[in-house]
Amino acid sequence: MSEEECPFKASDDQIILQTSWILRLNIIYCTFLSIGCFVGVAYCIRFMRKHPIFSESTAILLYLSLAFAVFHDVAHVLSQWAVMYRSIFYADDPCNILFDSDDCLSLGRSIVFGISGLIFIHSALSLDGLLATFTPWFYYKQQRMCGIILAVLMISVSIGVQFYLLPIGESEKDYLPSCQFFRKQDAPRANLFLISSLVLTIINLMVNVTLLFVNKMHSKRTRFDVEFQYQRSEAMMTSESISVLVIAQISALGIYAGGSWLFRQAKDEIPVYLYSNLIIWVYAISYATVTLPLLIIFCIRYVRRRRQRTIHHITSHKESQDHRMQELRRLWG
Repeated sequence: MSEEECPFKASDDQIILQTSWILRLNIIYCTFLSIGCFVGVAYCIRFMRKHPIFSESTAILLYLSLAFAVFHDVAHVLSQWAVMYRSIFYADDPCNILFDSDDCLSLGRSIVFGISGLIFIHSALSLDGLLATFTPWFYYKQQRMCGIILAVLMISVSIGVQFYLLPIGESEKDYLPSCQFFRKQDAPRANLFLISSLVLTIINLMVNVTLLFVNKMHSKRTRFDVEFQYQRSEAMMTSESISVLVIAQISALGIYAGGSWLFRQAKDEIPVYLYSNLIIWVYAISYATVTLPLLIIFCIRYVRRRRQRTIHHITSHKESQDHRMQELRRLWG
């Protein structure tokens, strides 16, 4: 076969890896995770519409996070089953069992767009919490505008990231085992993206923990201002629930980024066959997408219970004048 008909020929080891049953089982496993994500997102959207607990801004961002999860999983499933197809029908064809990086550009960008969206949406939710906590007089009057601006910003950033990681016009070609892999020349940018995302997610967690503390302090100082106390309670409940989402994202991203980095460091000491069959299980973004709708439903139920308790406490709790003065002296003294 001429070089034009077969510009790259997979090695025997690469063919073994692409046709291994471990790889095929991983594809089937990830497909079931994606199906779970699709079913969970459909139920979650219905649950959110039935129980409109969050502010309009927060709800917009949560809907967007679900959209990013679906977008990622659709692209990921398409990529995985393209691998499965070649694994079965090109098992004896070393010229076609791998993927030309040029053919993977659109699908690769779709996967990157979904991953970056899932990561950066937590920054938007953290900013949403900051606005609700420190500018409630503005936030509760302009909720829709805040949500739309943050959503557009996150979509724009995610689009920018995919073009940064997979730029247009680079002439170097590579052959990949799957479209979710980066070319060799893109690896430094991909590593920078992973590290930056991990740092950003940790910062988001710290922001949300700080918001919890601030809202609890303000809740104590404004306990006699019923309207303001309720707003603070709302902000605190939102921060607590969003913190759960951020922690889950840190776990998934930590497995994905940390696990991939560790395997790369030990790549020379691990047999190629073992390395390739282990690293495919480190792709933890699928775990984040399948658990996201479940976490949102959990957050809604948590906030509903806390809201009911807060309203009951505010409306039923009576303070005597002497008790109120003692409380004020304690707070101010």
